[in-house]
Amino acid sequence: MNLTRLSLSNPVAVIAAILLVVLMGGIGLASLPVQMIPDVQRPFIQIDTRWRAAAPEEVESEIIEPQED
Repeated sequence: MNLTRLSLSNPVAVIAAILLVVLMGGIGLASLPVQMIPDVQRPFIQIDTRWRAAAPEEVESEIIEPQED
Protein backbone atom coordinates (compact mmCIF):
# COMPACT_ATOMS: atom_id res chain seq x y z
CA MET A 1 0.00 0.00 0.00
CA ASN A 2 1.49 3.35 -0.97
CA LEU A 3 1.55 6.48 1.18
CA THR A 4 -1.34 8.18 -0.64
CA ARG A 5 -3.77 5.32 -0.08
CA LEU A 6 -2.63 4.91 3.51
CA SER A 7 -3.18 8.63 4.18
CA LEU A 8 -6.61 8.62 2.54
CA SER A 9 -7.75 5.57 4.47
CA ASN A 10 -6.57 6.97 7.85
CA PRO A 11 -7.39 10.71 7.95
CA VAL A 12 -7.39 10.80 11.76
CA ALA A 13 -3.79 9.56 11.85
CA VAL A 14 -2.75 12.20 9.30
CA ILE A 15 -4.39 14.99 11.29
CA ALA A 16 -2.80 13.70 14.51
CA ALA A 17 0.63 13.62 12.85
CA ILE A 18 0.21 17.19 11.55
CA LEU A 19 -0.89 18.43 14.97
CA LEU A 20 2.08 16.68 16.58
CA VAL A 21 4.51 18.35 14.16
CA VAL A 22 2.92 21.78 14.74
CA LEU A 23 3.00 21.27 18.52
CA MET A 24 6.65 20.24 18.52
CA GLY A 25 7.52 23.21 16.29
CA GLY A 26 5.74 25.57 18.68
CA ILE A 27 7.59 24.12 21.66
CA GLY A 28 10.89 24.43 19.82
CA LEU A 29 10.16 28.02 18.80
CA ALA A 30 9.18 29.00 22.34
CA SER A 31 12.41 27.57 23.76
CA LEU A 32 14.73 29.51 21.41
CA PRO A 33 16.72 32.22 23.20
CA VAL A 34 16.14 35.67 21.69
CA GLN A 35 18.05 38.84 22.50
CA MET A 36 16.64 42.24 21.62
CA ILE A 37 20.14 43.69 21.21
CA PRO A 38 22.62 40.85 20.60
CA ASP A 39 26.32 41.29 21.31
CA VAL A 40 28.04 41.60 17.94
CA GLN A 41 31.79 41.71 17.58
CA ARG A 42 32.85 43.77 14.61
CA PRO A 43 35.80 42.49 12.60
CA PHE A 44 38.82 44.77 12.39
CA ILE A 45 42.14 44.97 10.58
CA GLN A 46 45.31 46.19 12.24
CA ILE A 47 48.10 47.58 10.08
CA ASP A 48 51.48 48.33 11.62
CA THR A 49 53.43 50.98 9.67
CA ARG A 50 57.03 51.93 10.43
CA TRP A 51 59.35 54.39 8.75
CA ARG A 52 62.40 54.98 10.93
CA ALA A 53 63.93 57.99 9.17
CA ALA A 54 60.75 60.09 9.08
CA ALA A 55 59.02 62.37 11.53
CA PRO A 56 55.58 61.28 12.83
CA GLU A 57 53.83 63.99 10.80
CA GLU A 58 55.53 62.79 7.61
CA VAL A 59 54.55 59.16 8.27
CA GLU A 60 50.98 60.28 8.87
CA SER A 61 50.74 62.35 5.69
CA GLU A 62 52.64 59.96 3.40
CA ILE A 63 51.49 56.54 4.62
CA ILE A 64 48.66 56.59 7.17
CA GLU A 65 46.23 58.96 5.42
CA PRO A 66 46.44 57.13 2.03
CA GLN A 67 45.82 53.82 3.82
CA GLU A 68 42.73 55.23 5.53
CA ASP A 69 41.29 56.40 2.22
